Amino acid sequence: MNDRISLSKALMDRLVRASRRTTLKPESIARKAIAERVAYLEWESRALAVGQEDLDQGRTLQTRDLRMALSAQRIARGKKAPKAA
Repeated sequence: MNDRISLSKALMDRLVRASRRTTLKPESIARKAIAERVAYLEWESRALAVGQEDLDQGRTLQTRDLRMALSAQRIARGKKAPKAA
């Protein structure tokens, strides 16, 4: 697939300036940026699905319970627990 995309003049200018400051061609920068964004969106989608599954299965924790667990871990490691908010 070798489709073209259109960019605003302002974004294209920024891309060209970034290219000049590096050894990368604008096309390489755009490809990498798109690949990283797609990877993030895929990760985000999976993370949300896992979170929703936890909610659906009742695997939740109240904030006060989380704070108590963290405080207990700090104490077990010999660190002072923070004051309650």
